[in-house]
Amino acid sequence: MPDKEIIGGRVTWGDMVVPLSWAVRAGDTIYVSGMVAMKDNQPCFDGDIAVQTRLAMTFMRGILEEAECTFQDIVKVSVFLKNRSDFAGFNSTYAEYFPDEPPARFTICTGFMHEDCLIEFDATAYSPRTSVKT
Repeated sequence: MPDKEIIGGRVTWGDMVVPLSWAVRAGDTIYVSGMVAMKDNQPCFDGDIAVQTRLAMTFMRGILEEAECTFQDIVKVSVFLKNRSDFAGFNSTYAEYFPDEPPARFTICTGFMHEDCLIEFDATAYSPRTSVKT
């Protein structure tokens, strides 16, 4: 069994501690939990699909950096949109982060726990360890 490392610390939403990890590294694979628009480590559902996508991607960049990897290491993304009509706006913004060799991806439309949330996505990255943390 590969070693397992929690990335990003405890997840909190307001005063509530949520029983999940921002990301988990298992060997050379990093599993990133569902990302929503975040600002100052709290959900921020202001703005349109482009704004929420950028806020979520920016937050995920920090999680990836802590795991010693980048967007280029992502191999799979699962995207959940609230509105089918947001697909083009999301896709355009998403493409800014993956201009070359984008990861595998699927996108579906669904509802969310918070009515103003427009997008959530998770990701899987592959990044061989350059060092072993103790």
